[in-house]
Amino acid sequence: MRIALYAAGLAACAVLSGCVSARVSQFSGFAQAGVAYVKASQTVLDEAGTAAVRNDSSVLRATRTAFSSDERRDRLARSNELLRQRLVLLKDVGRHGRLLQGYFETLAAMADSKNPEPLAKSASGVYDSISKLGTALRGSSIGTASVSSFMPDVAAPVVAALKVRALDAELRARSKAIAEELGLQEAVFKAIASDLRTDTKARINLEETQDVIAPYIGPRELPSDWASHREQVLFGSGALDRAEAASGAAKKLRECFNSLVQNRLDRASLSSLAVEINALLSLADHLQKAAL
Repeated sequence: MRIALYAAGLAACAVLSGCVSARVSQFSGFAQAGVAYVKASQTVLDEAGTAAVRNDSSVLRATRTAFSSDERRDRLARSNELLRQRLVLLKDVGRHGRLLQGYFETLAAMADSKNPEPLAKSASGVYDSISKLGTALRGSSIGTASVSSFMPDVAAPVVAALKVRALDAELRARSKAIAEELGLQEAVFKAIASDLRTDTKARINLEETQDVIAPYIGPRELPSDWASHREQVLFGSGALDRAEAASGAAKKLRECFNSLVQNRLDRASLSSLAVEINALLSLADHLQKAAL
């Protein structure tokens, strides 16, 4: 419920008369969008990690009898190590998003500050951290999906002049680089979706055969958890759907950042962004309720 308030405020801002007429309001509204996006996408990252472990466990269980005891031990150890690496990578994606959020909040503070120079130094430091982490993420893979292969083409935004000189200088120096980091968020979630598309299909096929079809056609009574297994199989693509939605939200956030820099972030753009993030927040709220 708490994270839904961010999207509600963003949607309200989008329809208020004159909300984005002033440049300060544009930066403030965009920073709110960044907060909402990060909170929702973090939930998607958590679920992607859970789905990766579940998919791998399903395959290990299905193929267990084909290997000797020593081979099982080696396969499990190798799978555990790969999954640990995956979970670290997903945490880095979340940290990258939070750094971008902090950068946008700093820009909003600069737009509304009478003494923006110290904030400019802070923005520069945050960007350095974003860039360092982003470089590592670009060279990573999620399963067989290379993140770099999903990177969108990003053109340098044309910065509209700002009265706040420190903010104007910051955007002229780094607007393209930040747009590329937002493109990286988009690419990462596409890579996550690509990996889940393959692994989740394999898991669902295995679970449908072992946990749904075999017990149902067999002579014994159905196990008490048969219905829940069947439901999980039928709704098994949830993590994939949410990863794709997160990629779409990241793309819209990048497009709105370009509009912000060019002083073109109007009510229609902000409203469209609110729709994307609201959809992602609704999915995240659903996940949180299901976990209770």
